[in-house]
Amino acid sequence: MICKECGAKIPDGAKFCGECGWVVDEKEEKKAEQKAKEREKAKMKAESPVEVLRLKRKVRKYRILTWVFGILFVLMVMAFAGANIEDDTGGSGKVPDGGFALTGTYVVGEDAELEEGVYDIYSVDEYSADVKIYESMDDLKAEKSTNESKYIEWFYSKETKGYKLRSGYVVVIDEPGAMFVKR
Repeated sequence: MICKECGAKIPDGAKFCGECGWVVDEKEEKKAEQKAKEREKAKMKAESPVEVLRLKRKVRKYRILTWVFGILFVLMVMAFAGANIEDDTGGSGKVPDGGFALTGTYVVGEDAELEEGVYDIYSVDEYSADVKIYESMDDLKAEKSTNESKYIEWFYSKETKGYKLRSGYVVVIDEPGAMFVKR
């Protein structure tokens, strides 16, 4: 116990302070003893194997939760990034199923790739599709020899909807190509 008058340490069970002579009150002595016992009990509890084990489990639980939330965060970032990544065909992922990509020159009805019909035409990637349609192969040859435009339709955009291709038409698709979806 500590003397309230001079601050000197008073031995347990003493009736007065050996330094200043202050008389120790029994009530205060009991309070001091009770506080000392509580401190000792708390110290022993903190050092007990059961308490140490409980604290380790608590730390382990929070460590596991941290890993779980970290992994979820990474997966969410990957999912968000994946939503903005282009698909394997190079397209934006907006082209409906059943389409096919073409690059080159095709004669409608003669080449197996293009039949007569109505097609939605899309770019295969983020760049614009460059598609020229001629009435015949003779028009294409004449354009190359004279440098005069002979095509009947020219698409140069990211997305062009619905064009009717007739048998015998010549379709020229430059890089990066175009996606055709038959209606």
